[in-house]
Amino acid sequence: MAFCKLCGREFVKTSNSQKYCCDECRAEAKKLQNKVNSRKSYILSLKNKARKIGICEYCKKPFIKSHGNQKYCSNECTYHKRLEQNSDARMKSYHRHKKRGGDKFYGVGSGGLGPHMNDDPEIEYLKIQKEKQRLKLAAK
Repeated sequence: MAFCKLCGREFVKTSNSQKYCCDECRAEAKKLQNKVNSRKSYILSLKNKARKIGICEYCKKPFIKSHGNQKYCSNECTYHKRLEQNSDARMKSYHRHKKRGGDKFYGVGSGGLGPHMNDDPEIEYLKIQKEKQRLKLAAK
């Protein structure tokens, strides 16, 4: 003998997994469980939406995140923020090296002369002349 989980009536079990006395109680219990599950999923969706709302670190506007680590609302904001970060890094590097001795940082090869020669000898010659003028090694 067992008791129905929904109405509490006593009934004879026909299998070990039987919980309800009749099909009506089983159907009613299923409806109630679906309501509970839909309510839980609704609450979870609200929590997830709250987690997915972020504030752009560049323009400070709210936006819906497409992933958890997203910091910017658009590619445009990402681009402009990176431009700012790069210019800040360049300025810090410039002033740090300037304190170390000025022209020592700007040695040969820092003015457009790379480790590889240009295929056109005229262009290569012009680059070398510009580099000499910049370093004040040759007369204009």
